[in-house]
Amino acid sequence: MAQSSDFERLLHTVDVAVASGREAPAVPAEAEGGRLRALHNLRTLQDYIARWLTVLDSEHVDTAQLAAGARRTAEDLDAATAVLREIAQGLPVDRGSLPADRAPSVAELRTARTRGDILAAESAFAQRLALAHEHSPVTTRWSVTAGASRAFEAVSELGVRVRARAVLPSAFEADLARWSCPPSAPEAHYPDGDAPPCCRRDSP
Repeated sequence: MAQSSDFERLLHTVDVAVASGREAPAVPAEAEGGRLRALHNLRTLQDYIARWLTVLDSEHVDTAQLAAGARRTAEDLDAATAVLREIAQGLPVDRGSLPADRAPSVAELRTARTRGDILAAESAFAQRLALAHEHSPVTTRWSVTAGASRAFEAVSELGVRVRARAVLPSAFEADLARWSCPPSAPEAHYPDGDAPPCCRRDSP
């Protein structure tokens, strides 16, 4: 092993660690090389350490805190691997929300990924609304109120009332097209004068 690289030593350590018959998670196909595989193998080793610490816990030594720390590290490695895998797959990331002067933390990357999904969804609903406007010259005006738990209520100028829950206000607005009489492009107004929230954070 003297001539081995750090990465090769890591893989060898994991192989030895799981040789006792403990089942190791399969390496995802997209993580077969490079840093993603290294993270995955570190997580496997960390999980192995946590399990052994639990086994060794006895009246002679208390390993509970060490095992808990190992599990927390394994969870952090899982989170890092998951978000990097998603980015490697080309899933949307809001790069404008990432720090410009340093490498982002895992938490910042996860937030940027979530924001990327939100922006992609908003774009999709904007396209649906644009198609509704293109296919129908008629516009139905709606008065929309945003409530708690992503609840929305809308009343059209003709008195049609619609209540629903949606992750994004734009999703609810896009759906109003089919509730218009006749089905037509919606024009949503929020009575309080505020712009609709981008993404409400309260629980559904």
